[in-house]
Amino acid sequence: MRNCSTICGSWWIASAANFCWKHDALRHSFISYRLPIVKNRPQVAYEAGHEIPAQIEHYEGLVEECDVPKWWNFTVNVAGLPFTLNQQIVGTKLFRAHKRAKQQEQAGQSLTNAA
Repeated sequence: MRNCSTICGSWWIASAANFCWKHDALRHSFISYRLPIVKNRPQVAYEAGHEIPAQIEHYEGLVEECDVPKWWNFTVNVAGLPFTLNQQIVGTKLFRAHKRAKQQEQAGQSLTNAA
């Protein structure tokens, strides 16, 4: 389940800027702009939590290579505190992927120890 504060916060920022917020806009952008950087379909599919065919169909080839650095270096100033929104998204995705891998590893060890 999604964190309501994240959804509500995104909607609030978009509303304040008189901007129409699209569902999962940051997730879609993350995937579209991550692919040209890592050039590794399985890695990005794992980070995003979807299968490679869906990634190819919905995300590949949507952005120009020259626009990739601009998107990743985009910053937002919130209440006087600058932060890189995209770095937070990547950090969250990588953290979740790492946590999921550790949980799977621990589950595998538990099964091995039980045998």
